[in-house]
Amino acid sequence: MTVKDIRNLNWDEWLYNLAKAAISGGASAVAAGFVAMEFAPETFNTGELVTILKFMGTVFFLNAVVNAIAYLKTKPLPEVQGGEQPKGTLS
Repeated sequence: MTVKDIRNLNWDEWLYNLAKAAISGGASAVAAGFVAMEFAPETFNTGELVTILKFMGTVFFLNAVVNAIAYLKTKPLPEVQGGEQPKGTLS
């Protein structure tokens, strides 16, 4: 793959889909926060808002990373614009 080939990759779509995968994975953190309040109300409650926000932030980050990695497993590099694969690549 040459520098010219790298410039012809569809980076916009690939980065957009990578961000979309991360955000959708992280969005489950909100549900996890509500579930945590149900199962451990002495730790996660509205009086301890900082604790639940830290929990949601941690869950958001971890789920975002896992979903981003899963996306990278299916599409490690963007596709070539125009549909042509560069010479010397596996298809």
